[in-house]
Amino acid sequence: MISIALPYSGIVPRDAIWCIIGPPVAGGLLIALSAAGLPLGGSIRRVGVGLLAAFAGLLLSIIGFLAGLAIGAIFT
Repeated sequence: MISIALPYSGIVPRDAIWCIIGPPVAGGLLIALSAAGLPLGGSIRRVGVGLLAAFAGLLLSIIGFLAGLAIGAIFT
């Protein structure tokens, strides 16, 4: 939610890049915070790993889409 609302705050430019780069950056920060020994460290780590896994899924789906286009272009 923060990565979607961040461009409207005026702090960052209004590019769509924040919707792509925001979750893995936030996930990395949350994993780093979980190592600090906070009381909610386990939950923070799970959310951070989830954000990183979602970004990895995005990358894999883009790669799969491009591979499908390439295979389709071969047989057309």
